[in-house]
Amino acid sequence: MGLTVDRQLVIYWRCSQCRKHVYVVKSLADYWRECPTANQLPQHGAPFEAGDALFLRRVGIRFPDEAEPAQ
Repeated sequence: MGLTVDRQLVIYWRCSQCRKHVYVVKSLADYWRECPTANQLPQHGAPFEAGDALFLRRVGIRFPDEAEPAQ
């Protein structure tokens, strides 16, 4: 994970199944718009799993048990 000179977030990983390198680049402004407000955050101790899954889907990551999106 890192930042570009023009303030874009870069997320990089290697697919464990196909072994290909995967990159996602998105502007920080886009991420800020998608961040929950303080009122939307779960209470202390509540799991963040659903929000984490939603974030990963928005950057194009799918879980193994999910179907590939139609193209």
